[in-house]
Amino acid sequence: MKRDRIVFVLGAGASMPYGFPSGEGLKDEICDQLPIIWSKMKPKDDRAKRDAENVVREIAKADTYTIDEFLEYNSEYRHFCRIGIAAIILQRENLDKPRNALPKDDHWQKYLWPWLITKDPNAFPDRKATFITYNYDRSLEYAMGLTISGRYTADMQTAMGFVSKVRIIHVYGRLGRLFGHKGSGEYVPYGGRNGEKKYEKYLGIAANQIKTIGEGYGTQDMGYAWQDLAQARRVIFLGFGFNKTNLKLLKLDETLSEDVEVVGTAYGETEMKKNRFIELLHEAGVHIDCEPRLEPRTNLELLQDMEEFVV
Repeated sequence: MKRDRIVFVLGAGASMPYGFPSGEGLKDEICDQLPIIWSKMKPKDDRAKRDAENVVREIAKADTYTIDEFLEYNSEYRHFCRIGIAAIILQRENLDKPRNALPKDDHWQKYLWPWLITKDPNAFPDRKATFITYNYDRSLEYAMGLTISGRYTADMQTAMGFVSKVRIIHVYGRLGRLFGHKGSGEYVPYGGRNGEKKYEKYLGIAANQIKTIGEGYGTQDMGYAWQDLAQARRVIFLGFGFNKTNLKLLKLDETLSEDVEVVGTAYGETEMKKNRFIELLHEAGVHIDCEPRLEPRTNLELLQDMEEFVV
């Protein structure tokens, strides 16, 4: 088998530079906003708000780092929390944010565009790249569409058609299919059009299309993920937390070759924590002769250090 594919595995830290919360930040925002969100969803149902307030109290008592960790112990609250997750992520999919306000210190997406997006539209995509993301947001797809729209002088619907040619797999599902983007799932506009009459409808659709940890896959495309991992010559983890359950879903013991290169970020982590991440990768199936390289760098800094992406 020819191994010529680069697979990016994205965690919350890959979306954080673009205004999305960390796992712990998402939990805190759910605690702050869940009763308000449910009051808007069901304004005439006082019980829904009281139930949401009870969920918040339970989250506080459990004292976990993330909402996923809480739900592993309290699965009966999944529906309430999925609504909260969808509402908060849709809020962060901000259409009003100007592109010049994007992060300059960790704008890793921009660094990939010259490598990924060909000058000739007919040759797109020229790179064998796969993005496996554990995030619900569609910021990667939307940003890629905007960039293609500007470079190919295409309308957004046409641009999103190009984006459909790039394999982007959301392990736990995504908030919805974007306009012009092919694939499974119901349509939910970027940001959910907060403030409009259909927002509550879109919020409900988005919440039904995502899964939380322990519920299994939120996509039917994991077969492609495993296939591409088997064809990978390099696997790059960006902003990933190396959770055991999340690693297990990749089936690294069945997919990765012995000589695959595994690199990733461990920004802000101690040497002890970084070594533990490497142990978890080996436990998940990375061959013992393959020594993963985890760097205490931002996503952008890691990519800038790879000759592969210098165009």
